Amino acid sequence: MKNEILTSLLILIVATILAGALMTSIVTNATLDIQLHDTYIVLDQLTTALLISTPLILFTFLVRGAMNQFNTVGTNTGIILGLLLTGYFQSLFFLTFSWTWAFGLVLIEGAIAIILAIRTIKLVRG
Repeated sequence: MKNEILTSLLILIVATILAGALMTSIVTNATLDIQLHDTYIVLDQLTTALLISTPLILFTFLVRGAMNQFNTVGTNTGIILGLLLTGYFQSLFFLTFSWTWAFGLVLIEGAIAIILAIRTIKLVRG
């Protein structure tokens, strides 16, 4: 159990460092930075880092969860975190374009996160 939590924490740290490195390379590249900021939506650095790290976290923990048949607390927590962050960003960006489409996706992701949270609580209790 302790080893699993350390592994999950290490994955989160590596994903955050990778997102920071990618964000730094985008910000230091003037041509790319101007093209990204010359859009309808201007993003700050934290949002850009989270947009990069959220898919990394979600897909990494989805692969780990599929390998472990979603029987580990750390993996399930990482997937729940990834789903919540993905739903948050979808509600921010897609609600301006198509309200019903984005609401449906956020609703599905929320339902999956709740089901996975219930499974995780059962795993913790025994």
